[in-house]
Amino acid sequence: MGITVLRTSLLLMAAVLLAGCASPGAAPATITAQVPVTVTESVNPVGADGASPSAAISTPSSPVAAVPVPLGSTQTIPNQARVTAYSIDRNVPPEQYTTDASPRTALDIEVCLDAPASGVSSAPWSLTDASGGRYTADSYTSDPKLPEYPGASTLVVVGECIRGWLIIKAPANAAITGVRYGLQDGTVLRGSVPA
Repeated sequence: MGITVLRTSLLLMAAVLLAGCASPGAAPATITAQVPVTVTESVNPVGADGASPSAAISTPSSPVAAVPVPLGSTQTIPNQARVTAYSIDRNVPPEQYTTDASPRTALDIEVCLDAPASGVSSAPWSLTDASGGRYTADSYTSDPKLPEYPGASTLVVVGECIRGWLIIKAPANAAITGVRYGLQDGTVLRGSVPA
């Protein structure tokens, strides 16, 4: 009886930056993103007749938790894109035609494509708080912060980058602790937001 475990598509390189370790003016870190891991097990039990029937079981394993990196760090999704969350602005003036006078939150972000894709959009981006709350992009804003990051899918060619501000629906009193970029294939990038 033999069990063979094959781990595929695991790339995780994390940079841990301790406070005070980086020198002022140092270039931001580049991080390689985690990707989902699939574990394939081949089980070859010996039957009563001495034959070795073969069964393969393929189950996704839970990926290692993503390591948050400081804002301004570029994270690489191998053979796909480079993603950077530069800064967060919690004091964007309220929209002109609204009765809500509270400031809005904007996120300065960039995606650079390294492989063909159907486009980029605001869908993967969100802000998170310490209790697991998630705040997503405002689906409609009459006066965005410019340059504006595209909300709907926008074509970007290989080698091209798109950068802009994305208005996020987050209350002014929300204790934002992180930036999240999550793709449908399970790839998740995280950035930490200073208190």
